This record gives sequence, C-alpha cells and structure tokens, in this order.
Amino acid sequence: MAGPRREAGGSARHASWRPWVVLLLGLLTSIIALAGFISIAAGVVEREVEAFDRSILSLIQRIRTPEGTRVMVALTAMGDGVPLAAATVFWVIATLARRDRRSAALMVFAAGGAAALNLLLKPLFGRSRPPNPLATIPGDGVPALGYAFPSGHAMLSLCIYGFAAYLALQGSPRSPARLTIATAHVLLILGIGFSRLYLGVHWPTDVAAGYLAGAPWLAACILARALGDAWPRRTPRN
Repeated sequence: MAGPRREAGGSARHASWRPWVVLLLGLLTSIIALAGFISIAAGVVEREVEAFDRSILSLIQRIRTPEGTRVMVALTAMGDGVPLAAATVFWVIATLARRDRRSAALMVFAAGGAAALNLLLKPLFGRSRPPNPLATIPGDGVPALGYAFPSGHAMLSLCIYGFAAYLALQGSPRSPARLTIATAHVLLILGIGFSRLYLGVHWPTDVAAGYLAGAPWLAACILARALGDAWPRRTPRN
C-alpha cells in the first residue's frame, strides 16, 4: 500500500509545480520577445538598420527565379486575411467538436489580438515598404499597400498558425500525425515570413519584428490554455 501512496503523492507534487514552470517559461518568452521588438523598433526609428535590411534583401533578390516566385506568391497568400480566417474557423469548429470551448475561445482571441496589434503598431511607426517589390500580390499585379513595420503576415501567421500547432499537439494519444500537423504549421509560419522578403514587400527587420510582436500574445494564449488544464474549475461543495 505504501508504494501506490508514494506514487500518488509524487503525481500530486508534479501537478502542483508544473503550472509554475509553464508560467515562468511563458513570462521569459514574452520578456525576451518584447526586448527584441523594442531593440529592433529603436533601430528602425533611428534608421540604424537600413544598411542591414538592404544588404539582406539584395542577397535574396539574387536567388529569385520564375518558379520560385510562383511558389512564394502561393505561400505568402496563406498569410492573407481569408486563409487566416479560414484556419481560425476550422480550428474553432474542430475544438468545439471535441467539446473544448476554452480552446475555441482562445483561438478567436489569438486571431483577434494579433489583428488588433497589427492595426495599432503599423500606423505608430509608419515605415515605408521596400522600393520596387514584385508586383504580383495579392495576385492581380497590385503591389502590397500600407505600412511595412511590423509585418502583419508574420505576426498574424505566428499567432494563428502557432496556436493551431499547439492545439494539434493536445489530446491523447500524441500520434505522429499530430506531430506532423504541428510541424507543418511551424514550417508554414517560417515560409510566410521568408516569402515576404523574397517578394520584396518587407524589410527583414519588419518580419523579425512581426514575429517578436506576436510572440507575447501567442504565449499568453498558450498559457491560458495550459494553466486552464492544470487548474480546472472546481465545482462547489454541497
């Protein structure tokens, strides 16, 4: 009898400290991301990153090919409003189908919060886009419009596809299919960011800042989901 009691006690202790580890990791991630964003933003305001940005874009332009451009146009489209909204709706329906209302609500918050950040930050900095982008997006020969910093495609894709990747890993069992889905979402996030540089519609620091600006909000949504599972709502005693 002593063995099972010790095992149960160990499980209880593990459950008690795990939420604090999750919280600490989330806070550290947010602090590092915010510090990185502030550093890049200061460089943009002081025009200290222009030489770096131009040199990176110049290197990327050298590897452009017609076939590569077609791939990148398709890839960058996955960070447009309609595909992102469709992904949000899909994951909301999927989580509601398994009666996970908390995840469904947080999926909406992940998307809505990222969109709000994008609307807030871009006018605040008012940075112009690179000159002479490939005028093939969103598909009708129309150049990208609006301000450049931070990249909305990078920020929104990180928050929406990133939270979707997290949700894909939840549940039991954690099959290879779940890992494949999560990995595909992560690669999609990175691919969208690179496509913005390949097509010349963003500076490298725009994309980096987009990821860094979205990371704290993504971390907050993941924390809410993880801590909600660790500390379930207690039913009142009679």
